Formats: sequence, structure tokens, C-alpha cells
Amino acid sequence: MSGEKYIKVPTLDVLPDSADSVKIFSHWERMLKSLIEAITAPSTDVNKLAILSGYLSPEVFSFIEEIDNYDAAITELQSLYKKKKNEVYARHLLATATQEVGVNVSEFSRKLMALSKDCNFLAVNARKHKEEAVRDAFITGLRSPAIRQRLLECDELTMQKAFQTADTLERAQLFASSYNVTTPSSDTVASAEIAAVRQRDQEHGTDSSAAVEKPGAPRLLRKCIFCGGSHVADKRYCPAKDVECLKCGRKGHFAKFCRLPFGITNGVAAFQRFIDSFIDDHSLKGTLAYLDNITIFGKDAAEHDERLQAFLKAASDCRLTLNEDKSVYTVSELRLLGHLVSHGSIKPDPDHLKPLIELPPPKSDKEMKRILGMFAYYSKWIPSFSDKIKPMLSNSVFPLSGPALTSFNVLKEDLIKSSLCYIDES
Repeated sequence: MSGEKYIKVPTLDVLPDSADSVKIFSHWERMLKSLIEAITAPSTDVNKLAILSGYLSPEVFSFIEEIDNYDAAITELQSLYKKKKNEVYARHLLATATQEVGVNVSEFSRKLMALSKDCNFLAVNARKHKEEAVRDAFITGLRSPAIRQRLLECDELTMQKAFQTADTLERAQLFASSYNVTTPSSDTVASAEIAAVRQRDQEHGTDSSAAVEKPGAPRLLRKCIFCGGSHVADKRYCPAKDVECLKCGRKGHFAKFCRLPFGITNGVAAFQRFIDSFIDDHSLKGTLAYLDNITIFGKDAAEHDERLQAFLKAASDCRLTLNEDKSVYTVSELRLLGHLVSHGSIKPDPDHLKPLIELPPPKSDKEMKRILGMFAYYSKWIPSFSDKIKPMLSNSVFPLSGPALTSFNVLKEDLIKSSLCYIDES
């Protein structure tokens, strides 16, 4: 055992999901092999499993405590720590890396060399090199985040496989969107029932979607506000019911249909479906609805007034009651769903920003997820948002690390200074 005098192997106490776990494990594994080789002699029976166990923390040892031989134990640790890198994404990181402020050329070049290790560059011919370059450019340039995500799930992806998979997914999306939506007939839902459903759902936070269909009537397909598709008016049939939104972090809807930074409630879904059908059935132009918040707009006063009168007549015909105390007519600036909208411009609503601006730094993972969701909702107002939020995304300690705290404060300052965005009406 004289080899131990020269080789000091640190205890492996980092968990597989910790930052830099791959780097730490690789170094530890090399040190352990060197120790075993140094103390192993032809005439010596060395218990390598015992040596391995002595260099693991109790938490890490629990991963191999039921394994009775060294080779199986080290293989199990390798499977936990040495996750296979996604070649396409690794090359994307390499291609988009930039020299940051305060980083000299030498440090930047070392960063690029480190990034290149995960890119799986091999000695290939010109044709293979071209196909890989086209594959990477194809995935980067896709307009659909959903298709790009599916392609990045593949550990091994050729150019042809990327083309075929993307084509299949795109056609499936087109086919799904072409399904006809059967709208309810005029006698399916009585106007009095609709008013009762809306009032009861708003007061009790319930979903009365089943109440708007006649007993024994065929189940109708409805446009879903959570997934964007068409299915039976039952959340169990929604493909987004278990999906976590990439914007707000809450489950139950796709990011594309995330309406508010704080998420939306399922209790008034029946009324949302009704009001969408109401607008479509009456061909109301320039009319948008979020639950019972109806917005009517026009390019000028004449067009606005014409569309307003059409809406009021349709509402009267369907015996819908408007809350006059909360209604605002003929204005040039409007607060709408977290935004301040005026002629030709839009910016965040200062009143909605105030709770976020006054929030202290997060002190737990739960608070961090909530704040990240809020920032993501307002990301369009923050220049270079993805770069600025990186320190917060990679933070794993509380209180926040220095870079993460700086990122948190910078993002809030950018929101305070957010400028107007011009609306191109062409």
C-alpha cells in the first residue's frame, strides 16, 4: 500500500446533478485508477471495491452499496456522472460563443477549446463535413421551437434523419390544425344558462364546462386556449395538461398560449370557450377577448365606432350583460394584460411591473422558479435577455451568488428603463 504515500485521492462527495459534476468525477476517477495501479502487485490480492468505497461520501456510496464487485460499481458511477453530450447543441454553443467584457483573447481561446471537447469532431471526408454543417444550420434556423426540441432529443442525428423527422413533425402539425371544429348550435346553450355558468364559475372558481352541453348530446370539439388545438371540452384530453410552461413555469398550458405572467385559472375556461365562439359566430372584427375582458380597436375613430356598435348589438342579441362601471370607451391609451397600449406603441404596464421591481432576491428554488417565470414573460423588453439571465439559471446556492445577484438587479433595472416599441401596422 506504499502507493498511497504519493497519490492522494479526494473523497467523491459531489452529487451527479451538481455543477461541474462531470469534471470532478473524471478527475477523481483518474486519481483512483492511478492509486490502484500503484498499490497493485502480481503477488498482492487487492480489494479494489473496498478501496473505491473508502473514497466515497455516504450519499454517493448509496448509489453502489448493493453492488458486490469493483467493475460493476465503477460502471454504475460512470453512467451517473458521464452523461452523453448532445453533439448538435454543443456545436451550437461553440458557434455562438462570444468574447465577453473583461475576458482577454487568451481566455476566450481556452473557452472555445473547452467547448469543442463536447462537439465530437472526427476525421471525416468533405461530404460528411458538409452534411454535418447543413444539419446544424437547419436545426438552428428552424422557426418551430417544438420541432427543434424534438430534434435535439436525438443523441445521434444525421442530416437526412433531421430532414425526415422535421418534415414528419411539420406535416403532423398541419394535419392537426386542419381538423374542423364543431361549434355549438344556437339551441345547445341557452343564454340564461351561459350567464349563470359565468357568474357561478367566477364566484366559486369552478369549471362548469359539462353544464353547457345537453345530456345525451354528442361531445363537441372546442378550440382549446391551453394547447391551441381542438378537442373535447375536458382538460383531461388536452395534450398540455401535464406540460410545464417555459415562460411562467406553471403546468397546464404551452408557452405559446401563456397569457399572463402569473398563469391563468381553469375555473372560467367554459366562459372563455363561449366568448371565443361568440366572436367567431358574429364575425366581430377588431375584437379580442381574454375571459370577460373585451378589447375593440380600429385604425381610426370611424372604424372603431363601427366595430363597437357591431359588438354591442351582438351582445344585446345574446343577452350578455356588460359591467358599465368597469367599461372604458373611445380612449387612445389602454392598460391591457400587463401592457400599456397606445397608438403605434406598446410598453409594460408600470403598475404590473411594480410587484416584480420590489421583489427581493429569491431565497429558495421555489422563489427562483417564480421570478424566472416573471422575467421570461417580460423578456421582449430586455435586450440580450438570454445572456443576462444565464447567471440566475445556473445558480444553485442561496443566498444568490455574486454573478446571479448582479443578473437579478440588472434585469430589474432593464425593465424599469424599458422603452416604447413601435407597432408596424403594415
